[in-house]
Order: sequence, then C-alpha cells, then structure tokens
Amino acid sequence: MQKIGKLTYPDTIEGVLSKRSINQLFREFLGTRGGVYMMDFCQAKFNPEVLYKTYLDEEADDALNLPSKMFAAARALRGKWDHPGWAKIVKLARIEMLKLLRDNFLTDFFSSEIFQEYHLQQGGSPADFGVIPEDRGNDNLPPKFVRVAERLGIKNTEALRVYVIELERKGGEAVRAAGQKMLNADGVRLKIETVNEVLFENKLAARPDIVQPEELGAGGPQVMLHKKALI
Repeated sequence: MQKIGKLTYPDTIEGVLSKRSINQLFREFLGTRGGVYMMDFCQAKFNPEVLYKTYLDEEADDALNLPSKMFAAARALRGKWDHPGWAKIVKLARIEMLKLLRDNFLTDFFSSEIFQEYHLQQGGSPADFGVIPEDRGNDNLPPKFVRVAERLGIKNTEALRVYVIELERKGGEAVRAAGQKMLNADGVRLKIETVNEVLFENKLAARPDIVQPEELGAGGPQVMLHKKALI
C-alpha cells in the first residue's frame, strides 16, 4: 500500500484491480488512454472460446499486445475449447497484460486529473500532489464561494469545488458518501444534504436536473463548473 497525504491506496496493479472504488476509477482513466480492453481481459471469466475470439486471435478487434508465439499457441487450440492447454495460455496472457498495465499506466493513473479529483473528494489536499494550496486556493475562487465555505466550516475549498462538480454531474445520491467524507475530514458536523441545500440556495451549484452556468460571486463573471476549472 502507498500513502498519498493522509490517505492510503493500493500500490500494485493487482491491488488496484481488486479494490472496487479504485478499479472503477482506473477503468475511467484507461478509457482516456485506450487500454480498457486489457483490463477487461484480466478480469474476464475463463471461457476459452470467448477469450480467443475477443482477445487471443490476432485478427480480433481487441487483440492483445502479445508475443507472436502466444498467438500461435492459442491458434493451435482453436476449436478445442475444452483442451487443458487453454488454462496456461490464458494465465500467461494475463501476466503479460498485468505487466503492461503496471508499466504503462499505473504511475500515470496516480498523477492523473481523474485520480486527483477523487483524492480531493476523499478529503485529500492539493499539496499531496506538490501543488501549493495558495496557487489553486481561495485567491482563484469567487469571494461568495469562500464566504459560504467558511460559514459551513469547510476549510478545504478545493475539495468543495471538486465536490460541486461531481454533485452537478452525478446527483446528490451518487456523491453522498464522498461528500460526507469531505465534511468529516474538516470536522464539519453537518449532513451533506444540508450542505447541498446551502450550495443550491446560494447559487454555488446547479441542481443536478438543471445543470447550467451559475454566478458564483456577486457581480462576478458567469462560471461553468466542469473538470477544466480544476486546471
């Protein structure tokens, strides 16, 4: 396991794939890099016919990046789906894919915007990634946003900003647990539903069924809350 700030995460590709919340996040990241099919293969049920036609045939749309001898071994057993040799072929292919996922994607995943957003939602800090909070902190937020955060007792305004993005995108039910963790990390004794209502009433967040640009500060510019706002 590895610690990023005060939070702990898996530090191996096997750990990432076995932990449900990180697994889903890693899948989202792989989607931006064209690598989802490798993860799917590693987690697919053992069915030689399906695995061959989908991944182990060199002509398949999702053919894996494997040595030619492995494709040849799979081709030799084509049609013999009950042959015991499939177990070894699939095992070796999965070992190859795990290596590729580890070497080509794991480090980039933990430094990606997708992971950093998640980390902030869990109560982490921008400083955990070498970002000085003042550089992305209150000076870059509308005064009204900062005032409401202070009134609620939320010190990590960056985490609150990320939470607002996810609240608008996914809805209150989907982000309830992450929001409550954010409050707990700051020692805020409020229910996240109460915070949501304050955000809605102050027009700091659009209700999920009406996602639109909102005025975050009195007399300030119209700001659309989305991922790019975090850059």
